[in-house]
Amino acid sequence: GELLADVTADHAFAGPPTHWIPSALSWSIRADQAASRWAGASAATVSGTVRRLGRPVAVVLPAQLALLKDWSVELGLAVTNVVSPELELAEAGAAITWGEAGLGISGVRARLYGGRLAADASVGAADLVARAKVRSDFDLHRIGPLLGPATDKWLANYGWQPERPVELEAEASATLPAWTGQMPDWKADVLPTLRIAGIARATNFSYRGVTGTMAVAPFAHTNGVWAVVGATATRPCWVTGPVV
Repeated sequence: GELLADVTADHAFAGPPTHWIPSALSWSIRADQAASRWAGASAATVSGTVRRLGRPVAVVLPAQLALLKDWSVELGLAVTNVVSPELELAEAGAAITWGEAGLGISGVRARLYGGRLAADASVGAADLVARAKVRSDFDLHRIGPLLGPATDKWLANYGWQPERPVELEAEASATLPAWTGQMPDWKADVLPTLRIAGIARATNFSYRGVTGTMAVAPFAHTNGVWAVVGATATRPCWVTGPVV
């Protein structure tokens, strides 16, 4: 493969040379026909900009990440034709930002298995509330093994035409614990704050062998409990016999 890199820096010189630190640094790295033991891609691009902030980010960070309080970060990721043992992507990309408002992940997009995935997410610097929005219309059966045996088995109950898979829209939020550098107890500290609300739509589907022409299922998760309220489904109806 081929690797191309472009790096630029803006300097604000003050004091002795040992304290000369760029006020901003930008880079772009592109790899063609990239390959590793995990996956390969026809092209992969990583670009970014780091800028010194006028004032530190108002958030408590572990010592290993303390330097981030003085900088804003913008990252762009893009890949095409990704192939791995468990996942294939026609293309994917995302933008990641860090600054006074906190962490942001926007413009997440992917084309895979005849459909698309789009998502946005953020973590507030002040309240540590994580928020996310997701939309998808690709064939979930194709990523069943990636989601784990239990989820793959659960998905096997449902069927749909590959060219018309289930459409999903969902929003979620959760409060994260303080960033202390220690691994949090996700089940005890984060799961109780998790809130999810969404809707699933399907046409020409089946559930454990029972077929239907259309289904709409609003769903929600709160206080550790999943609920489906107001779901509707339509099944075909045939009438046999003489027509008078």
